Amino acid sequence: MLCRLRGLCNFVFFTPASTDRELEVAMRAVRGHKHDRHRFSPMILMARDLTRRKIKDYVSLGLDDIVQFPCSLKILEERLKRQLFSPQRYFETADYFGPDRRRDPDDLTSEPVERKGGGADYRRYTILRNPYNGVQTIDIYDHVMDEKAADAAMEEAGAQMEDDDSAMDIELTPDIDLAAG
Repeated sequence: MLCRLRGLCNFVFFTPASTDRELEVAMRAVRGHKHDRHRFSPMILMARDLTRRKIKDYVSLGLDDIVQFPCSLKILEERLKRQLFSPQRYFETADYFGPDRRRDPDDLTSEPVERKGGGADYRRYTILRNPYNGVQTIDIYDHVMDEKAADAAMEEAGAQMEDDDSAMDIELTPDIDLAAG
């Protein structure tokens, strides 16, 4: 797999012809690049017959879109145009950098919906990409949890787990007495 980034605004296309590990390394290299014009590059996976699990795995790596074939050239053109000349939201957390996955990418008029039980620190970027000017950062918002809010979020998450009927109480009993020598 060869991925060479040049210019002001690059599209990066992937196919599942490479191994999952190769795709992951390439995607992380793009999203982790030190230059915004590269790390905000639209990454598009072009594939056929992906399972829901595979789609979820690829999305978690920060893909901008997945185009499944067969599809018409018109649909492909629309999907690619979506990546240029309109604001895009990206989120950066401790373990993720990529597009906002919580809502419709075409509706950036309202604030993103906070996740229930969430509360992690994150940085939200609103960017604009075009092939003439490259990537422009329109806005950066830092969401930093204070200690009190973080404690409240942890309590709420714990309460939700207690109320969850699918949760199981597991008692661990060792088969071996580790103290015995």
